Amino acid sequence: MKKKLTFVLLSMLTLESQAQLLPSTPLTDRLEQPLGVPVTDRLTTLERQVLYQSRQQLLKDKLATEELRQRLSHSLDPIVQLPASLPVVNKQNQVLWREIELEPGVRVVEGQWLLALSPQQWQQQTLLHPYLVDQQSYPELDLFFYRIQLPVGSRATTELLHSLPDAIKAQMSSNSIYSPQQGRSDTVTAAPSNSACQSQVRIGMVDSAVDQQHQAFTHSDSLISKNFLPADLDQSHQHGTAVASLLVGRGPGLKALLPQAQLLSAAVFYQQNTYQQSATLVHLLEALNWLASQQVQLINLSLTGPAHPLLQQAVKALDKKNVVLIAAAGNAGPAAAPLYPAAYPQVIAVTAVDQHQHIYRWANQGDYIEFAAPGVAVTVAKAGAGFGLETGTSLASPVVAAIAACQLASGVTATQLRTQLQQQAVDLGEPGKDTVYGFGLLRPGSH
Repeated sequence: MKKKLTFVLLSMLTLESQAQLLPSTPLTDRLEQPLGVPVTDRLTTLERQVLYQSRQQLLKDKLATEELRQRLSHSLDPIVQLPASLPVVNKQNQVLWREIELEPGVRVVEGQWLLALSPQQWQQQTLLHPYLVDQQSYPELDLFFYRIQLPVGSRATTELLHSLPDAIKAQMSSNSIYSPQQGRSDTVTAAPSNSACQSQVRIGMVDSAVDQQHQAFTHSDSLISKNFLPADLDQSHQHGTAVASLLVGRGPGLKALLPQAQLLSAAVFYQQNTYQQSATLVHLLEALNWLASQQVQLINLSLTGPAHPLLQQAVKALDKKNVVLIAAAGNAGPAAAPLYPAAYPQVIAVTAVDQHQHIYRWANQGDYIEFAAPGVAVTVAKAGAGFGLETGTSLASPVVAAIAACQLASGVTATQLRTQLQQQAVDLGEPGKDTVYGFGLLRPGSH
């Protein structure tokens, strides 16, 4: 890693030097002033074009190096680094499961497989029966699958997997890990918040547990929470408390986006370490199934992870039921790959901007971005610690969720919603939809 850092720093110095000095050539010998200052009239049109193109390429290289430097700095941050293998233990210090990193940014439950098989197909796979953990049926998501736990590091396990028919292998997938998308805390001044509307909407969110004893929620009984984790597993409260407070909380500098709403919160995140939380796909699906059964019109998902066939099927099923999904675009950086569920076409993906309408520097970018919303230095309730400022696409997602909920309450249908939001958005960046801001900025109270 030290060698890589040295290489990056040397590359940066080299590019910066190139930006100031060009090699000695007949063309540059004729320059009377350094690069960046108007050239003399002795240059021909062709020479000017060559010089302009060289200058532009140097600028692109310098920007690319700066982006690489930022990404490398982010990846080396001990707060965002997790070990390749992480045991998840209960309060009795018993290992419930183990997370492993398959590749950067992709974590799964070790040895655990989900099989979307019919009962008839399952009965035929007798070699897998001893490893059955449970079978899951989520009717609201049109999902049914078997969960198995295979021994880890065993040659027999490898041989077993290779012996399965291709048709069965095609129906197997990992129990992937998903993470909240709250960035680092900010200490700059926050912009005042506004309510999106006073409508009595009913919405859901999948997140961590919420500190319901926090003063931000003592004004009403608008918050209903359900836990989907084992009872003896330590839960996180920070992220869910922050997101819920934006939607229905009150406090100094904090005005609920939906003060008359009923919020159903499904808790799925457990602690990975002091700073980070995660959720398994199975718990995420269970939460989505419950929220859909509660007849919510809209669900906020301030979380991201890898693409997954079962998650995709669940998203499609909810879309058919006209349940609107709003999701954080992700905080992996502008050059990162798309994150899910935000990148599914049925989901409205939200990025974050600051109060000056500048994009959050760690926000994901791409064709799947649909809208931007305030998400930098946002005032939120902090579990057990009063109020504070937080940043991330996680904080922008509930803003768009609230605006969308208001539109639904006014009679706009789920199929009309995207068009309505596009008409309401303030175009930022390149004209029209772009990969940074999507269709533009949505702010509460702007319609």
